[in-house]
Amino acid sequence: MNKEKGRMLYEKAKKLLEKGNISSAKAKFYKALKYDDNVWIRNNLALTLFMSDDLTGALSVLEPILAGGKGNLASNPFTFALASIVHSTAGNELQARRFLKQAIEKFDLEILKHEPARMPFSLREYTIIIIKAAANLKDYKLVNELYLRWKHLHVSWETAYITATACFNMGKYREAAKLLETIEEISPAFVSMKRIIQMIEQGEIPPFELDHKLIPEKELNEKFRRAAKNEETRREVLQDGYFRMILLDSMLSEEDPEAAAGILFQIIKYGGKWGEELANKVLNSAYYSKELKFAAARALVEIGIYKKDEPVPALIDGEKTFIKTMDIEFISSQDKNLDKTVEEALKLRDKGRLDEAINLLEDLIKKGQFYPPAVLNLANFLRSKGDFEKALELFEMLEQVANDNPVFLFNYSALMLEIGDTQRAWEYFKRIDRNHGMGKDFDHKLKLLESQIELSSTPPVQDVIELWMESMREDIEEKTIPIDPSVLRGLKNMPAHWLDGACQIYGLEPARHRKDREKQLYDFLTDHKNFEKIINLLSEEEKELLSYLIQHDGWSRLNAVTQRFGSMDGDGFYWAEQPPESPLGNLWAKALVAVGRAKIKSRIYKIVTIPVELRQLLS
Repeated sequence: MNKEKGRMLYEKAKKLLEKGNISSAKAKFYKALKYDDNVWIRNNLALTLFMSDDLTGALSVLEPILAGGKGNLASNPFTFALASIVHSTAGNELQARRFLKQAIEKFDLEILKHEPARMPFSLREYTIIIIKAAANLKDYKLVNELYLRWKHLHVSWETAYITATACFNMGKYREAAKLLETIEEISPAFVSMKRIIQMIEQGEIPPFELDHKLIPEKELNEKFRRAAKNEETRREVLQDGYFRMILLDSMLSEEDPEAAAGILFQIIKYGGKWGEELANKVLNSAYYSKELKFAAARALVEIGIYKKDEPVPALIDGEKTFIKTMDIEFISSQDKNLDKTVEEALKLRDKGRLDEAINLLEDLIKKGQFYPPAVLNLANFLRSKGDFEKALELFEMLEQVANDNPVFLFNYSALMLEIGDTQRAWEYFKRIDRNHGMGKDFDHKLKLLESQIELSSTPPVQDVIELWMESMREDIEEKTIPIDPSVLRGLKNMPAHWLDGACQIYGLEPARHRKDREKQLYDFLTDHKNFEKIINLLSEEEKELLSYLIQHDGWSRLNAVTQRFGSMDGDGFYWAEQPPESPLGNLWAKALVAVGRAKIKSRIYKIVTIPVELRQLLS
């Protein structure tokens, strides 16, 4: 009777623990222990005490089992793994390693007693806490070894996540990304983390350490809330790898350039030595926008790496240059002295002395004075000189303070038209208030600009043809294909004239019937001698793309490939007459890869895949 009551209390306590009600669960486990003293109740009670930060209490509850208990108090792998976690948390590494070794040995013995297909779920669950114990000791190599050794036994996504963090910390970024890919349906966070990991692998973000413990959403939000108010909490948050992942993804996903720059500024300012490394990556990479580079430069000045007015080296538009930060005073009210400077600049412009006019207004900015009428005229002077890049930078600055001013919107729209961005020209033009009160001359200018934008909005016939051809090729990309297609299955997705083009590439006389052409190409591609010649004639980029796919089990999602090797935009459709130019388009035209839609874990993705027969030859 007592044992039955103990069992009922134990079940209730477990449910409370699953819901996160630790204090109530602890009380129930203690009650259950009075009725039935066994290893399962003690294990779970010790776990609740550990979760309450009572390390001494947790070890004292486990002591009767660890001391060699028998019968219902005989140890199991969970007991040893939990003891290891408690000791490593307390800083007792030797004890922790001893208990971890016992947990692994005991679990391996249990495995031998069962056939893999009949191994109880409750026993397979032990893989989670044992791998957690190894991760708690930061023994990342052991974590990976255990995950691979027990690959057929895992019951939870947690083991894959913990192993992904271990691989990440060892610098095995591809393995980490692959593991996260297997569990990405669990949480969007894993998709974001995979993206950051790939950028670290590419050298765009400096490496850092990532803890295996996931932070609950409630705790996460609370910490961010406190960080918003407290500078020391911001510094503390940015020492945590998981928070870094979240903030980096937030910065990279932010569509507003100014908001993204603000996030990066905070990451660098409070990121310590790693933050400095990130700033240097941003400044010297072609990947990041100008806004992010300016934010990185400002952050380095803020933390004292560079002095104010000291040039910060940076790579902008592929050229090595310098960014100079300065304090800018925004002058919102009318200033008679500055108005005189603007008038003088306009007179110089009218006399044909445009460079002098530009220098005069640029001097104001160099002195740290941001006077909108002066900046607007300077932007227009630069525009008339053809220096669209500098003009655009000034218009972007003005947009922060004069985004509803009709004159600003008119000139910004005109600049967009001049640089060929008709869509944005329309956007700024349509924002102009027609009740502007600027007079008839301004109305006349508006009508002229509107007619010019309308003319530019009508695409030339050649552009329409190219768009049509692109859409036809994209229709082929929409066809379904297995992840592991045969060569013949890949050829079936290709339009007839693509098969003609492939035959031409390989010097084959195309057979009359499509089925015969497919067989022709199949025989040619799967011949070992031919295949060696084909590979030798590929460009380095094409070889690198094939190598990338082979390393990813022969296939990859299309977006991952295009992000790394470039898209097929502009490759058209009539490949027999006009071959593609991108590495991916060229490989597809040669029937060495296939592109299509495939179902992966109940979701549809566009993929790039190497036919299975060719994978063997490539490997």
